[in-house]
Amino acid sequence: MVEIPKGMTEEEVLSVIESVVNILAYNFKFGYFDLDDMKQQGRMYALEALPRFDPDLGNLHNFLRSHVRNRFLKVQRDKLS
Repeated sequence: MVEIPKGMTEEEVLSVIESVVNILAYNFKFGYFDLDDMKQQGRMYALEALPRFDPDLGNLHNFLRSHVRNRFLKVQRDKLS
């Protein structure tokens, strides 16, 4: 079950996730990981991070962008080295 942050609707959360994934996925496609693979993986990373989001510390977009970007960097590091 997806945990929706307080004060947001499910549609708002999904819209933020799509926005973040669409921004980041293109820059992190490599090897046999194409754009659709990275978008799918990014959505999974974002959904996993939702329970750790604290609205008092910032907005959801910035939180997910940092989290998904760091996870993408980790995937690249692990697969390319």
